[in-house]
Order: sequence, then structure tokens, then C-alpha cells
Amino acid sequence: MSVTTEVPSQALIGGRWVDGSGGTFEVRSPHSREVVNVVSRCDASDVDRAVAAARAAQPEWAAMPLIDRVKILRRINQIFVERAEPIARMVSLEIGKTITDAREEVYEYAAPSYEKAGAEVLRHRGLSFPSTQEQTNNKRLVMTHRPLGVVGAITPYNFPTDISSIALAHIIAAGNTAVWKPSEFSPTCCAMVAELFDEAGLPPGVVNVVQGFGDVGAAIVDHDDVDGIFFTGSTATGEKIGSSAPLKPQLLELGGDGPFIILADADIDAAVEGAMNGCFYYTGQVCTSAAAAAGEASRPLAPPSRAGARRPWWLLHHDTGRAKRPAPPTLPDADYRYGPIAVRRRRRPRPRPRPLRQRRAVKARSTTSMGELPFEPFSIVSRVFCISAAN
Repeated sequence: MSVTTEVPSQALIGGRWVDGSGGTFEVRSPHSREVVNVVSRCDASDVDRAVAAARAAQPEWAAMPLIDRVKILRRINQIFVERAEPIARMVSLEIGKTITDAREEVYEYAAPSYEKAGAEVLRHRGLSFPSTQEQTNNKRLVMTHRPLGVVGAITPYNFPTDISSIALAHIIAAGNTAVWKPSEFSPTCCAMVAELFDEAGLPPGVVNVVQGFGDVGAAIVDHDDVDGIFFTGSTATGEKIGSSAPLKPQLLELGGDGPFIILADADIDAAVEGAMNGCFYYTGQVCTSAAAAAGEASRPLAPPSRAGARRPWWLLHHDTGRAKRPAPPTLPDADYRYGPIAVRRRRRPRPRPRPLRQRRAVKARSTTSMGELPFEPFSIVSRVFCISAAN
């Protein structure tokens, strides 16, 4: 895949693409370490301008008839589908997903979010209750909903167009405006999504994009004119957001640790296939990744015919030589199950709690090159446990 020269590299503030005030930063592809884009970096002053633009646009956007807002959301979905292929290719280039997984994210998850949010807001209802303060039936209590105002959206790199589209679609469907900070590892594909909004008829200032690092996200969280926060990312950062803005409404989707439990009567072939897909999908960079496999102690660790085998019984059924190479960005992944690890700081597995008795650690390592496209070494650790009632 060649790097496209005409890709967005600026911030979107008040409907205009502008340079940030913090210089620039490079975005490199995890496939080859080549420079994908040089992006304009924002700082707190740019956040101030973006929040001001969002605040100015919010009353008129909220006052727009609901059906007109929904028509714009439907138009975003339509244009998104039409432009999905170059966005998917940029997702693959920036964060290392196979092109098939990138297409799945863009076509099946990200683009439909705007259509779904429009349908959901049309079905949204208030509530009516009888009054219990008087001995009469001629008084009712009515609960309705109104937009929160300006919402900060801080989104991750692993599903850059999907998670951000879920957030943005529902934020603006309800009549709010947004200040969006994409991950610094996937700014270009997110900016390509933001380019669709103007063509779809979204008024200037309804969605603003500020690019940069953690200081930009912190400026959004701490801003007095930001009324709510959407954040998907690490638990540590989520805890900081919760403590620094405790009175703001927050939706925090934080890291997870998904044990995969194989029971004694399981179909082993199906269980192993599910465990491997759950562990190695997008090289394990998923909050619901199957980080640990556990089996019942009542099941022998090896079949009788392989009683001397030292490997856990469920791994004996797995063809470990199948599709264990990282994928170049444009190859269909029929022969390539995953790409390179996207974020360099996550190459070393982070410590995890150990609630179960550890039996064996299996480490898969691969270093390879294809043609003139080099790949860096990577390692993935899959921990295998055994459940024992006695322990």
C-alpha cells in the first residue's frame, strides 16, 4: 500500500480545517514504520477554540427539528459507505489491522452507527408518573430529556472509526455538540471520517476535531465549558478522568481481562478455535480479548494416548503452524490471521492479576519479511490455567 499524499492532517474547529498550535507529530505504520502522515498537533488553546465553537453551535443544532437531524445522520451513513474503502485502507495502514478486519470495522460497524443512532433517537420517549403527593388524580409528573450540551469524546486506536462513530452518532443525535480527540496512533482515518460531515450537511461546529496527545485529552476533561465526557481507553486514564471531573456526567469504557473457560464436556476443536480467535484477533489489542484460558481440573491435561505430553490438552488440538505471520496491509487475510502490534509500548505484556493457579505459559514469537516490506519482531503471551476445586 502506498501512502496517500492528500490526507487530512489538521484540526477541525468551527467547520474549518486549521493548524494546531503545538507543532506537528508523525504517524508511522506498524507494518513498515514508514511515515503515514505528519499531523498538526493541538494544545490547550486549540481545545478552548474547539469548545467555544461547539458551545456556539449547540443551541441551533438542538433547536433543529428532530427529523432533520436524523436526515443528516442518514446522509452521513450513506456517504460513509461510499467512501469506506479508502478509510478502511487507512485504518489498516495506521494501526496494523488486516485489510479484511479494517473493512469489517468500517463497513459493518462504523458507518451504520449513524443510521442506528438516528433510528434510536426517533424512538426515544419520556415518561409520565402519577403524583403521590396529593389525594387526587388530576396531577401528573412528566419526565423529558434535553441535550447535555458540549460533550468531549476521547477515543482509542484499536477501533478508531467504530468506537468514535458510536459515540459521535449518539452525541449529535440527541442534540449535543462534540469536541473529539482521536488517538494519536490513528488520527488520519478519524479525520477522514470527519471530512464526511460537512458534505452530509452537518452544521459547522457540531463536531470539532483536535489532534494530539494526552495533554489535549486532559484539557478537554478539565474544561469548564465541557458538560460531559465519553472515553474509551485504559483503566488508569479512566480513573484519572473520574477523579478530575467527578461532577460531570461520564461514560467510561475501560480495559478488560477476559478469561476463556473450557469445561470438561466442551467440543475441544470448537473451544480451541474460539479461544485462539478470542486471543489473537487484532493481536489481542481488544478490551474483550481472551487473555487467559482455563480448563476444569477434572479433565486430563493430556489425552490418554498422549499421557506423556507436557502441553495442555486443549493446545494439542491446535495447528500452531497455521497463519502465524503478520499481514502486509493490503493482503486479504485468508492466509494471514493478524497484523503487527500497533503500539510499541504494548509489545511487552502488562502484568495481570492471577486469580487462578497458573500451569503453563505459551509464548509465540515471529520475525519475518515479505518482499521488500520488513516486519519487526513481536511477541504475544497466552497464559493457560487450570481450575481446581481444591484450590
